[in-house]
Amino acid sequence: MAVEVWLTYVIACIILLIIPGPTVLMVSSYGISQGLRAVIASASG
Repeated sequence: MAVEVWLTYVIACIILLIIPGPTVLMVSSYGISQGLRAVIASASG
């Protein structure tokens, strides 16, 4: 495998790992708007 292909793959993986998914955004928005009780219920569900 060429070094350029490997570096492109590693950079793409890092970018995808840094971007939060929809579940993280949902739990964060519930935490901001509704408090800790809603976060615990959302995270456990």
